Amino acid sequence: MPCRLEVPDGLMFGKWKYEMPNESPVFIAFRSSTKKNVQYDDVPDYKDRLSLSENYTLSIKNARISDEKRFVCMLVTEDDVSEEPTIVKVFSKYSRCYYLKFRSSFNHKCRQQPSQPEILHQADFLETEKLKMLGECVVRDSYPEGNVTWYKNGRVLQPVEE
Repeated sequence: MPCRLEVPDGLMFGKWKYEMPNESPVFIAFRSSTKKNVQYDDVPDYKDRLSLSENYTLSIKNARISDEKRFVCMLVTEDDVSEEPTIVKVFSKYSRCYYLKFRSSFNHKCRQQPSQPEILHQADFLETEKLKMLGECVVRDSYPEGNVTWYKNGRVLQPVEE
């Protein structure tokens, strides 16, 4: 994830954090502008998965669903703190691969394959002139959730309100 802030004159350091659902920050990486060392905070979910480049680009190895959150790059000078968020969405695009998307680039790591669609609660019989649910289509282990489209005689069936 590139830090989309312009590096200011007098930069002291850059930091990355992410925000919990209750909006409390969790700091994960720090880079001094004068010393070229990087420090990673003790956050078990990100142990050995982060790297922070000299231009404050944060990379996350082995992307997973739990990495979907709001990350914030912070650049700190003596007089100011600038922040720029990046929303990370993680999704399964192809069988067995998770893709980490931020802005216009992707990182990926292969993982779990969604199940085949299955029909649950199938109707035992049909009655003419009566609206009846024929079944429920379910796909497990899919993310984001799949979109199921029903067809009859080659035409898309539209939802009907009861």
